[in-house]
Amino acid sequence: MAVEVDAKDLKAAGGELLSDGGGRGLRIHGWEIFSRKGSILNSSTLLQWEEKLQTSHLPEMVFGDSSLVLKHDNSGTKIYFNAFDALAGWKQEALPPVEVPAAEKWKFRR
Repeated sequence: MAVEVDAKDLKAAGGELLSDGGGRGLRIHGWEIFSRKGSILNSSTLLQWEEKLQTSHLPEMVFGDSSLVLKHDNSGTKIYFNAFDALAGWKQEALPPVEVPAAEKWKFRR
């Protein structure tokens, strides 16, 4: 899902566009918000993640290099979202295997 930001609307709201070379972001009301889109993990990295997480139930397609960072300028508070930490939380909670919505259709076609 691509998000388009109108620079005029952003400026009118007190924000500005940012770029850090590998991602896109914006600054608004004391917050910097950056997103980085990465590729799907290759099979060897996926196997490494399965070993680290002690599972064999990871989705076939994991966008391991994608992330979202929220940083508050004044306090320095930083909230970082990434695939590995999300999967580690899933594993810790002992939830059922992760499936993308299209997985059910793929299973049916096989």
